[in-house]
Amino acid sequence: MKAGTTVWPRLWHVVFLGLGLVEALAFFFLLRELDVPDRAALGVAAIFAVTPAVLVYENTFFYDYPTLVLVTVTALAVARFAAGPTLGRGTLVFALATSLVLIRTIFQWPWLALVAGLLLIACRGERRVVLASCAVPVALVGAVVAKNWVMYGVPSTTSWSGMMLARSAVVSLPLRERRALVAKGKLHVVSLVTPLAPLSAYEAVGIEPDPPTGVPLLDERGDRLFPRNLENRTYIEISRLYWKDDLWIMEHRTGAYLRSVGRGIADFFSPPTIAFEGKGDTAKIGGYDRWFSRLVYGRLGPGRDGVFLIALYVFAVAVGIWIIARELRPGADPATVLAAFAVLTILYVGIVGNLAEVGENYRFRLVIDPLAVALACVGVRRIWLRAGHRG
Repeated sequence: MKAGTTVWPRLWHVVFLGLGLVEALAFFFLLRELDVPDRAALGVAAIFAVTPAVLVYENTFFYDYPTLVLVTVTALAVARFAAGPTLGRGTLVFALATSLVLIRTIFQWPWLALVAGLLLIACRGERRVVLASCAVPVALVGAVVAKNWVMYGVPSTTSWSGMMLARSAVVSLPLRERRALVAKGKLHVVSLVTPLAPLSAYEAVGIEPDPPTGVPLLDERGDRLFPRNLENRTYIEISRLYWKDDLWIMEHRTGAYLRSVGRGIADFFSPPTIAFEGKGDTAKIGGYDRWFSRLVYGRLGPGRDGVFLIALYVFAVAVGIWIIARELRPGADPATVLAAFAVLTILYVGIVGNLAEVGENYRFRLVIDPLAVALACVGVRRIWLRAGHRG
C-alpha cells in the first residue's frame, strides 16, 4: 500500500493499454463476423485504434474507454451466441450486457430487455437457453431498479437520474422564468440552482443538508480540488426534487425542453476530444486532432458538430434497419443478429441519451462509434458487391 502512489498509476496505464489491445482485436473480429474481408477489417480496426479520440480516452483514467471496449466485446459475444447458442455463450452475453448497465448509466434496463428480445426472436429454437442465460442478470438489474424506485422514486440504476435530466429539462428554461414558476409553486427552489452545483449553492436556496452518517464518503462536502462530492447523501434528495421538476417541465414546457434536446444532439455529433483541447498530453496531438476533425468528422467552420460524422451515422442506421427489415427472422445468420444488435444499441443510446442529458453527449456517442463504423462497412461492402465487384 505504501507504494500505491507510484504503482497504481502505472498499473492502470498498463490495464488501459491492455484494453486498447482487446478493443483492436475485438473490433477486427467483429468486422469479420459481418463478412468484411480480412484486409479491409484489419485496416479499419488499425485506423480506429489510432484515431485521436481513442488515443485520448485510452490514456484517460475514466470509464468511457472501458465502456467502449465492453460494447464492442458484447457485440462480438452476441454474434458468437447466434452462431451456436449455448448456456455458456449466453451467460457471457448477459454478463457483459449487465456489466454495461451497472457501470454506465446510459445503458438501462430497457436496453437489456432489447438484447434479450432480439435473441429470443433470432434464436427461437433455443429460447430456453436464452431465458436461462438472462435469468440471473435480469433479476440482478431488476432488483437494483426496484430498490431505487422504492428509495428514490426513479425506475433507474442510479439515484442521479433527476439531477442529470435537469441538465436538459431544468436548464432549458431561463432563470427568470424558473423564478416565476417557483413563486407560483410550480417548481421547487432546487430548480433555481444549476444542476451538479456545490452543496453550498443548494443550501443558499433553503435545502437542508442530510444529518451526518458517520461515513466519510457520504458526509464529506468536497475539497479544494473536488468542490462537489456527489456521493454526499444530500444529493440524493436534490436529485429526487429535480426529477419532479423535470417531469413538470417536460409536460408543460415541452418546446423549451425539445430545444434543449436539439442542443444535446448537436453535442452528440461533436468530436470527443473537444473536452481535452489544449490540455496535457492531448495538446501534443493537437494538430493531428484538428485535421482529423476537419477531414474525417467534417467539423467545418466554427461549429462543433461534424457533418461527415452525421452522414456516417445516418448511413449506418439505414443499413441496420434495412438488414433487420429484410433478414431478421428466427434462425437468422450471426451477421444479421450482430447488425440488429448494433443498430438497436445505436438507436437506444442516441435517442435515450439525447433525451436525458445535455453537456457531454459526445462521450456516450464515442462508445458506440465501433458499431456505427462496422455497419457502415457492411453497407459499403454490399453496395460494392451489388455493383458487380467480387470479394
